[in-house]
Amino acid sequence: MAEETESKPATHRYGGPSSGKRFAIGVNVVVQVFIVMFIVALINFISFRRFVRWDFTRDQKFALSTQTKNLLGTLQKPVKAIVYFAGGGAAGQIAPDVMTLLKEYEYASHRKLSAEIVDPYRNLSRAKELAEKYRFAGEENIVILDYDGKSKFVNAQDMVEMDQMNPMMPVAPQVRGFKGEAALTAAILELVEGKPQKLYLTTGHGEPDVALGGRPEKPDDVTVLGEYFKRSNIKFDKIKLLDVERVPEDATALVVFGPRQDLSEREIELLDNYWRNKGRILVMLSGTKTPRLNAWLTNAGVKPGEGRLLRTVTVMNMVNGQRDTRVMASVEGLFDPSGGMVTKELAGENAFFFGASVPLELDRTKTTTDQIQITELATVGKEFWAELDGTVGPAIPSRDPAREKEGPFTVAVALEKGAMQGVKVDTARMIVVGNAGFLTDGGLSQFDMGLEFGLNSVNWLLNREQGAGVGIPPKEKKLVALTLDEDKLRKLAYAVVLGLPGIVAAFGFLSWSQRRR
Repeated sequence: MAEETESKPATHRYGGPSSGKRFAIGVNVVVQVFIVMFIVALINFISFRRFVRWDFTRDQKFALSTQTKNLLGTLQKPVKAIVYFAGGGAAGQIAPDVMTLLKEYEYASHRKLSAEIVDPYRNLSRAKELAEKYRFAGEENIVILDYDGKSKFVNAQDMVEMDQMNPMMPVAPQVRGFKGEAALTAAILELVEGKPQKLYLTTGHGEPDVALGGRPEKPDDVTVLGEYFKRSNIKFDKIKLLDVERVPEDATALVVFGPRQDLSEREIELLDNYWRNKGRILVMLSGTKTPRLNAWLTNAGVKPGEGRLLRTVTVMNMVNGQRDTRVMASVEGLFDPSGGMVTKELAGENAFFFGASVPLELDRTKTTTDQIQITELATVGKEFWAELDGTVGPAIPSRDPAREKEGPFTVAVALEKGAMQGVKVDTARMIVVGNAGFLTDGGLSQFDMGLEFGLNSVNWLLNREQGAGVGIPPKEKKLVALTLDEDKLRKLAYAVVLGLPGIVAAFGFLSWSQRRR
């Protein structure tokens, strides 16, 4: 009998994924690698274009001013900055600072400004090309700025303040302050604007003489302001309104700087015609009586007060140790943050006005009747009153509540006539300040923010909404010394000799104990 055998299906042991599955796994790995690489590249791309820089230096050495940032942010065309330092003099001392500063310019301009550093001794062909293109000698220390086919040189000497060394000492002069930002920003502003702005300052009424440079001799001299006008691409000239038929056509603004005598009716007529013809005017009052000028300002919406602002303060007499009461004619208040580009950066800062000041009363009805927008720029508090008698001397004046008003008072105001909400049109602009001493050399020596307020006011009048050209102070070169006494030196020695080896030994012991386990 034949034995039947039951056939059983063959069994196969699983030896790994099939070739199709292996291919799918490989594709998946490749895709994941590409995704990771794409994410890394995307992060690098975004971080390269959208990065943030901080200046952690002790004195914010490389932090750009708001004025420079605003100017660079409004560039319409690219700017090329070429650093060409042949060496020698101050150039060798400031070369690293110039290069670092231009990197900040590149970042703030969103790459609208690009910097190139040319070493004339290593890159001879490029140096020769630049010398032929911009027509300068080979042994120069300059930064070349090129904008829209126009160029300007900034010399290394214009970017430094040097120590006046003793000529008998064989020591090279050292850099005391670095003012590269002020020089470069002023040069870029000049290239962007083309021709300089033109200011006319009235004369013939006892106004202080605004001079370009020179050594101040009296507190009411005005020399510092003239220098900053020059740096800000502003030319200024004097004008006697009695000698002209109208304000010159090339005037971008007119400045009435603290007249000590009143203007004539003819001059007021010229002033009024200029104001009505969309003129730009800065009026600073000296505290003396100018009835015709005051009446014209009142008609425009700002009425100067009749008395000077005063306050009494109690101070300690260092001679007899007693407290004395003194009269303060200079006023101190606050800048108003609602003043736009004029006071935005000064908001909350103390506003100091040197010398005599008068309060300003505002006629808000002019907003509806004459379309004049009125904005307060600076105010003083209740501790001041408007002294009508003017008895400032041996007798301590006291406020008469029945006649003399007490604060708060407005001391600076901006007027804009013809402005339309949401529409950019040419307007008449005027700033009235109840003080003229804050821009004199004496006033600026007491309070340097007065310069920023004054130049901000002028820039607003000139339609420089970017606010560039404002006086940028030099960055002082400071030597930082680390001084350690005996106790600190001993502690430092213990930390180096015992502390660091002890930390290494502790980590070694931990590693050894882990291995033993």
